[in-house]
Amino acid sequence: MLFPKSRMKFVSSLQGKSDPDGWLELNVKGADLEGVTKIYIPMADALELKKGGDVSANRLSAARFLLGGDTDEE
Repeated sequence: MLFPKSRMKFVSSLQGKSDPDGWLELNVKGADLEGVTKIYIPMADALELKKGGDVSANRLSAARFLLGGDTDEE
């Protein structure tokens, strides 16, 4: 699922805490999540994940290697 940008926002304070890196707020009010309306992700965590790159491409290459297939990128 691609999360709509219109339901995301950056916040620099959360529950009385301030952080210049801030948090990514995902508004899930319309989803059926048993009373959950917002999800907060620390921006430092998001940036750390981004630094690691797209692991799905690495997993695909690893699977092809293990199965004896072509490991060249398409």
